[in-house]
Amino acid sequence: MTLEAENGADCGYPIVAPEGISINWITRGKDKHLSEFAKEQCSAAPDHFLWFAAERQDAMRMREFFRAQGKDPQDAYVRAYWNRNG
Repeated sequence: MTLEAENGADCGYPIVAPEGISINWITRGKDKHLSEFAKEQCSAAPDHFLWFAAERQDAMRMREFFRAQGKDPQDAYVRAYWNRNG
């Protein structure tokens, strides 16, 4: 599981991963976009289901990437939950 926050792992969110799941934090504005990390993971594990929820532009990048790979839309859940520009 990869999460993005303003201060990365130091954001203070009380998130505990279940057994067998690790949390990777991305620092907004410092690390690569969440969509770039997700693209790398999709390429590394092409047979996995993609669950991606993020800012509108990142969600659009993931949808475009998924389509360009010729993947079945039923193999992914991609949603935008906010818009960085208001």
